[in-house]
Amino acid sequence: MGAMKFAHVGDTHLGATNFKLKEREEDFLRAFKQFVDKCLEEKVDFVVHSGDLFDKPRPPNYILRFCLKQLKRLHKNNVPFFVIPGSHDLGVGGSPISILDEVGYVINLGEEGFIKEEGEKKLKLKGYKLEKFKVFICGLPGIRARIKKIYKNLEVQPQDGYYNIFVFHHTLSNIPQIGPYADIDISMLPKGFDYYAAGHYHSRTQLQYGSSPVNYPGSTEYCDLTEVENDREKGFFIVEDGKARWVKLETRKFVIQQVNCNNLSPLQIPELCRKIIRENKGGILILRLLGRLASGNKSEINREIIE
Repeated sequence: MGAMKFAHVGDTHLGATNFKLKEREEDFLRAFKQFVDKCLEEKVDFVVHSGDLFDKPRPPNYILRFCLKQLKRLHKNNVPFFVIPGSHDLGVGGSPISILDEVGYVINLGEEGFIKEEGEKKLKLKGYKLEKFKVFICGLPGIRARIKKIYKNLEVQPQDGYYNIFVFHHTLSNIPQIGPYADIDISMLPKGFDYYAAGHYHSRTQLQYGSSPVNYPGSTEYCDLTEVENDREKGFFIVEDGKARWVKLETRKFVIQQVNCNNLSPLQIPELCRKIIRENKGGILILRLLGRLASGNKSEINREIIE
């Protein structure tokens, strides 16, 4: 295996928006462009995307066009882009990733050529050999139905003499505080791979399976308030000589501010909030209203005036 450097990213959710702000859609696009910029600056040999490239299985044309433009930059610089469809990429009519694969800008590891169904609950992963770097890469899309049985009966064989990468889009029960949202246990992953490129969980998490890393880069932008509160930063991994290095992406600033509403009436609170909003120095301001009202109840607070 020769020296190599690759980028591992996931959950870019192109086309997503949140907090009732159209600007947030632009933030997700900006994060993806920034990711491509850094890949070219770092001169990575290839990219691995662990699912949810898009936020919806039928993204608007302008989102597809933006994605194609960024992928074209990588393609022009001979940087292969390996991807599996995540849960948000999959729909009744298929996945937009198939279109990107058709025009040659990505290698969709979820296509029929790389995955073969053998019976109702059995899948055989054929994978892809990147001979230049002696890399074997295969992956399992973010399907949910019967997923434990699929992993149990999964047929995949790491290749001797290759650096083996397994890409998947499922949450592991070994993630701290994941609770009931886990899909599988880490012990269900196929054995013998050198790097496990994980997606679906939006917070950066690094686990170990035997002697091999299992890495979640998380999402490239903040998808909900929980992430704003818990994630210090967003980014992706660059893996060089088998070691993962974190690369931070610049994202829009969030400010969470507590507002003391003790002994105020519902009519007084909007003006207090507007004053705080006027003093905000930039970024997205999230107000948490705390305290006991002097009269009335919280349903009487006119939130439309605040917004």
